[in-house]
This record gives sequence, C-alpha cells and structure tokens, in this order.
Amino acid sequence: MARPIDDHLTREQLVEEVAKLNRELLELEGKQEKTDASRAELQAIVESAKDSIFIKNLSLKYTLVNPSMCRLYALPQDAILGKSDRDILDSHTALLTEEVDRNVLSGTVVEEEICRIIDGCPHTFHTLKVPLPGGGEKIVGLCGISRDITDRKQAEEALRNAKADIESKNRELTDINNQLDHAISRANEIALRAEMANFAKSQFLAGMSHDIRTPLNGIIGFAEMLLETPLDATQRDHVQMIRQSGQMLLSLINDILDFSRIEAGMMHFEAIDFDPRNLGLEVCNLIRPKLEAKALSMTFRTGEGLPARVKGDPARFRQVILNLMDNAVKFTESGEIVLSMDVEEMNETHIKLHISVVDQGIGIPQGKLAYIFEPFTQVKRSTTRKYGGTGLGLSICKRLSGQMGGDVWAESAVDKGSTFHFTALLSKSENRLRGDRINRPARDAADGENRNSQVSGRSTRVLLAEDNPVNQKLAALLLEKAGCVVDTAGNGKEAVTKYTAAPQDFDMIFMDIQMPEMNGLEATKILRDGGFGTIPIIAMTAHAMSGDREICLAGGMTDYLAKPIKREEIARIVKKWSPAGGQDSYVPRPS
Repeated sequence: MARPIDDHLTREQLVEEVAKLNRELLELEGKQEKTDASRAELQAIVESAKDSIFIKNLSLKYTLVNPSMCRLYALPQDAILGKSDRDILDSHTALLTEEVDRNVLSGTVVEEEICRIIDGCPHTFHTLKVPLPGGGEKIVGLCGISRDITDRKQAEEALRNAKADIESKNRELTDINNQLDHAISRANEIALRAEMANFAKSQFLAGMSHDIRTPLNGIIGFAEMLLETPLDATQRDHVQMIRQSGQMLLSLINDILDFSRIEAGMMHFEAIDFDPRNLGLEVCNLIRPKLEAKALSMTFRTGEGLPARVKGDPARFRQVILNLMDNAVKFTESGEIVLSMDVEEMNETHIKLHISVVDQGIGIPQGKLAYIFEPFTQVKRSTTRKYGGTGLGLSICKRLSGQMGGDVWAESAVDKGSTFHFTALLSKSENRLRGDRINRPARDAADGENRNSQVSGRSTRVLLAEDNPVNQKLAALLLEKAGCVVDTAGNGKEAVTKYTAAPQDFDMIFMDIQMPEMNGLEATKILRDGGFGTIPIIAMTAHAMSGDREICLAGGMTDYLAKPIKREEIARIVKKWSPAGGQDSYVPRPS
C-alpha cells in the first residue's frame, strides 16, 4: 500500500519526500532486476540440465518440467504441465508414484530407483524427491530430480559378473592347482620309482657284469695261454674257437653296459690331452691281427694340419674308431680298408676332426642306411647269424659322437663297400709338442716285457690278492710271464697280514675288489691308513661299470685293470709301476 503524503509539508519538505520516494522506488526496481536475473539464471540451469527436473503442486500436478523430463516422457512440455502421473503413466505405475509423492508432501525426503522402458529398452533412474516449502513451514509442493543410471547399473552388473567369473576361475584354478599338486606328487613318486628301478638295473648290470667277467677271465686267459703251448691243428682250432667265443661274449657284455650307461645318462667324458695320430695307430695295431685270416690290406692316412695334441676323451674317441674299423673288417672279405683322419674346421679354442673308414665289403642298401644306427638293428637277421654282433655298436657310436659334439653317418652301395664318417669337436691342447710320454705311440706290450720287471738285478715281487682259484692261477701265470715273482692271498685280510708282516718283500700289489672277509677297497684303506702310502696297489677287478675306476682310485688305489685281463695289459702295468720302470713314485690322494 502507498504511503500517504502530509498536506502541510513545505515545499522543501515536499521535494525531500519526493526524492526519498524516488530512491525507494529505484531500490525496488533494483531488487526486481536481481530477482529477474536470478530467475533467468535458474531457468537456464534447469533448462540445460541433463537430469530430469520437475515440480508438482499439492494436487500432484506438474507445474514445472525441464526439457530432459520431456524427453524422458517423450511428450512436449505443454502436454505435461498441469497434468498428473495418472494422465501420463499407466495406472499401476501412477498409483505407486502417487503413494511415494504423498509421503514427500508429508515432509519426507525420498530416494528411489525406478525402471522405465525407453525406446523398447529398460532404463534405471535414481530419483530424489524433497518437499517444497512455502511461507513459514507450510509445504506447497515437491521438487524432484531424476538421473539415468543405466550405464552405471550395467557397469555394476558387469563388475559383479566379472567378480563372480573371477571367483569361479579362482575355484577352477584352485582345483587345477590341487590336481597339479597331485600330479606332481604322483610324478615325483613315479620318478622316485624310476630312479630306484634305474638303480636296481644298474646294480643288476654291475652284478651281471662282474659274475660273467669272472669266469670269462679264466676262459679267455687260459685259452690264450694254451695257444702258446704245442698243439696240433685240430686242438689249436678248437682253442681259438673257445677264445673267439669268449671274446664275442665279452664284446656283447661291453656293448650292453655301454648302451645302458648312455641311456641312463651315466656315461662320463674326460678332458685330457692325447695324440689323435698315435691313437689311430693303436687302433690299426689292434685290428691288424684280424686281417691275417682274410685277403685284406689296411692303410692309415692323416691329413695336413692334424695337430699333435688335442684335448678330449681318448677312450671314447678310440672306441668309436675301433668299432667302425672292426665292422669294416667283419663285413669285408677282400680288398683294402682305409682309415683317414683330417681337420674339418678349427677356431681359436676348438678343432673338429673328421674320421672316415672306407671298406670294399658287402655294402648296405640305401633304404637301410637310416636304420643301422638304431639299437639292436642290423640290415638282415642273417647278418647276425653270419657275422655275429648285437646291433648295438653303431647305435653306441652315434650317441658317443653326439656327446662329443659330432655325428656318425654312412654312405654305401651294395656289393661295392661303405664309407663311415665320424666327427668329433675337441678342445685345442695347450701343449702342442709331440712325443710327450703320456701320448707316446702304442707299442707291442710284450716288447721288452721282462726288460723293466727287473729291480736291481732281481725280479719284481708282486703280492696277488684274488679269491677265485681260476683267476688267481691265471693272474699268477701272466705275472710270472711278465718276469715277476708272485705270492698270493685269498682275500683282503690275508693280503694285509702278508704285506704288513714283510713290506720289504713286495714291490707292488694286485688287488681284486670283491673278496670274502675283507674286500679290496677295505684292505687298501687299512694299508694307506697304516702308513704304506708308496706301494703301488693295482685294482684287478670284474667291476667294469661307469665310475668303478674312479671309485678304486678315490679309495687309494694306484691304477685299475678290468677283467678279463690280458697278458699285454699285465705287462704294461708291471712296466709302468715297477720301481725300475721310470714311473714316478705313487703319491696317495688326500683322504
């Protein structure tokens, strides 16, 4: 209501009153402008909001809706304003909505999630509804804001599904881990059984080797001794057959043992200096006696640049060449056998040697070349009957060459002959000089066998410990032929008693390993522990498995001789360890 003006005001007072009214009017106009600006700003926010915003009066009719709300209902604004949910939604949804809205009008703030079908797809909305106050505490309506949270809900559902999937996978992994643990446990159990079986097999092979070598030692040894006596032609032929049969049986045992060692990964390789040319000559000397019964000649050729020394395992290197040469002689009746040794390649530290063995024998069909290196394989069954053998030799050569960094292969033509190739990667030797005592050329072991068995004008005195009567007699005869005086003991205990009673009466001891009462290793330990550290003790045993030599040497023995023993090996050992043989005194290994 306008404020009345006093009729008795002076002109100055009237002017002042008019001015005051004018100021009040200007202030009211300013407030109205601010109100209009705020209203416009609020309207802009509501209009641009992505959330659906609406206001309902006490009759639950819409008095305000923003464009997002219109899009939600897919209706224009004028089709919503002044209408209630009963006019817009289905009756069921409208009743539920009205029930919630009346709670809000009673002063309750409500948050709810509702589902709406939009364009045929379900959408989830999070809606907040609050009472709308008028003057004082009076409620004149409600205001609501609704946000589409479908993407969030889908993400949450995906997260729950992923979590459930992870939990399922974890359960599966747990099951798999349990199965793996069981499998590993089972595999360990199988491995242990396999290891035990392998150990049992090794023990069986060792026992078999010992038990067969022991009588073979007597068979082959006495056959060779008998051949040195006067015999008629029939007797000599029979004795030679006995010796040949024994040697074939020994070869069979050696092949089986070597194959078993390789298969079990128990084949160990040395790395020592040796002269490859001298080794080739040794093989030729071993093969030469087999040529006498056939119309065969043999040539050994070495290529230029073949070093005087290389480093590797001479025994395995020799074994491969000897096997190839032995096969060449076995399958060739006439003609020439050529052993060649060349350098294939070389660098600063290693050298690859290429050995070839050429024969003019029966040859091998092309279709069979790939099979001859398989174990227990020969070209024909008739080959075994006619030429003998186990079919293991080439298989062993193949595996040995592979472990020496090389290979073995063959070229052949039926009735024309074969060429077998053998390569080995060896280390260069730091000592390149020829003629070193370790690698001196092979000699006839019988040459001068009595020459170095004399000590200050007397024979070398040997104590022989051997429990088997046949082998004891054979070893004593071979030692006597080497110019020795022999005293015998039936076991290790007797040997210790004899030697310790008169150590000055003996120059060396030949000691069997497996003996009753006290074995050879036990006897050796007693002697070494008793202060007898310089007497050479030679292991003479049928134990020929991989590692047996090392066990003997580690047990304090000086050298090792595997049965069946040969006359030339006995002579070599006597010469090597006789005090007059030029060999340095034995220095026992530290215990």
